Amino acid sequence: MAMPRKARPELATKEDLRAAFVKVAVELQDRPTRSEMREGFDALKGQLDRMMGTLDRISGENFDIRRTLTVFDAMFRDNRRMIESHERRLTTLEVGLPPPTA
Repeated sequence: MAMPRKARPELATKEDLRAAFVKVAVELQDRPTRSEMREGFDALKGQLDRMMGTLDRISGENFDIRRTLTVFDAMFRDNRRMIESHERRLTTLEVGLPPPTA
């Protein structure tokens, strides 16, 4: 049994190709050129570089703040222990003192 032949597509004529080329040219007319795209990408890269620099600075400041808070927390704990120790000593001294006279 023989396979049926596929229909042969019509080949484009020179006029069809010119019309298609004109359509493509009209569509591409308002598109940016390669150099314009490169300038846009360079501007975008500059903005991204500035943004990354800002984020780097903010993360560095955040790290410094955390380190400072850690130091202050340790100092506060030391001061709290010292205050509690003074309170205990004062309470011990007050217990041993005679009652105040008026």
